[in-house]
Amino acid sequence: ITFHEEYDRYDAANFGVSGDKTQNVIWRLENGELDHKKPKAIVLMIGTNNSASDKPAEIVDGILTILKVIRKKSPDSKILLLGIYPRIKVGSRMDVITAVNKDLAKIPTGKSFKYIDISKAIKNFDIQKFGEYYLVDGLHLSPRGYKKIAEIIRPTVTELMKGY
Repeated sequence: ITFHEEYDRYDAANFGVSGDKTQNVIWRLENGELDHKKPKAIVLMIGTNNSASDKPAEIVDGILTILKVIRKKSPDSKILLLGIYPRIKVGSRMDVITAVNKDLAKIPTGKSFKYIDISKAIKNFDIQKFGEYYLVDGLHLSPRGYKKIAEIIRPTVTELMKGY
């Protein structure tokens, strides 16, 4: 399953760039990336690349800034924020990732904003096949991993899109 197969019906935006940090997303949003597109849905997954250099509070602040800029630029878009998913390699910075996800879970949700701690959902993967969901680097998901994430978030995206 590809991003387009799953989400084109919602006029969703995919601005994913490998290696992105929250600062990069903020800059792109503030400099026109969302100016001519008003997606019905935005699925935001950011922060893992900040975990090696930033404190949890700094990562959360960056994500909150991204959400604020999205609301300003596209106030009618429904937003699904995904927590940072776990890494399976030694030195994975899971302490930082867990702290960020804990703080993100405190953001109030509603009809136009939802949060899923994707790390909890991934931990529910069949442990015997856990490695099949990741590439050999232990960070990036394999196509099967992204398919699993699509399955996990599908009900929430469907809920957000009611009325469209």
